This record gives sequence, C-alpha cells and structure tokens, in this order.
Amino acid sequence: MYEIVMTKEAAKQLKKIPKKDQEKLSRNIQKLSDNPRPNGIKSLQGKLSQYYRMRCGNYRVIYSVEDRQLLNLSK
Repeated sequence: MYEIVMTKEAAKQLKKIPKKDQEKLSRNIQKLSDNPRPNGIKSLQGKLSQYYRMRCGNYRVIYSVEDRQLLNLSK
C-alpha cells in the first residue's frame, strides 16, 4: 500500500473547485494508494516522464510514484 502525500499547492488548488468535484477527486486520489498505476493512467513524456496523469471529469491529477522510498510506519 502506498501513502498519498499532497503538496500544499495541490491542496490549495483542490479547495478552489466545487465541493462535489472535490469529493470525487479525493476518492479517486485515495484509490491510488492501493494501485498507483491503474488502467487509463498515462505517463507524461520528456522531462516529466517520472510523473503520471489521471483524468477525473474536467480535471487532471498529476502525480509521481516513489517505489524506492520506504516508510517506517511502525511506532
């Protein structure tokens, strides 16, 4: 399972869109924690090739997947 980490700028942008769309985007973003590369996801090209694009209605979510970064979640 992956951890979703949102930048401050992304959180700010999310708050600017209508509530109904915010909820839909939030659900789809959370689903990425189980499968960060589901069908329909596109990899960006060129200098941005480490990023992915997910379409959600009229919006795009641009994100990266840190496979090699391990998190110690035990306390």
